[in-house]
Amino acid sequence: MAALYWCLVGAQQPMGRLLGGVAVLLLGTVAAFGSLARPRLTADRAGIAIRGFGRAQSYPWSEVNRVQLVHTRRFGRDMATLEIDLRQPGTDERLVVFGFLDLGADPRDVSETLATLRAPTT
Repeated sequence: MAALYWCLVGAQQPMGRLLGGVAVLLLGTVAAFGSLARPRLTADRAGIAIRGFGRAQSYPWSEVNRVQLVHTRRFGRDMATLEIDLRQPGTDERLVVFGFLDLGADPRDVSETLATLRAPTT
């Protein structure tokens, strides 16, 4: 909001207004993507759905190769991410990586839930 105000009122030079306008557009796009496309992963007994900016793409459990919780160390902190390997018939394999912001929950909890949903029912 402050960038928009600065762009409209505060910037005295045309180049300043142009740069401010570009910044407002970029920040607005990132904010819209973060708001509209979250959480990016949903799952049920039939499979998973991965949301993008435009639409969700569904994959049955038979097309999910691997679900793995990966721990890395960044900036002195242990970070957990969820990696999902997908394979669709007739296409290349696809690796999708989800962090906390993508999932809206702790990747450890999501990994446990996916393991429960993926387990065959008896």
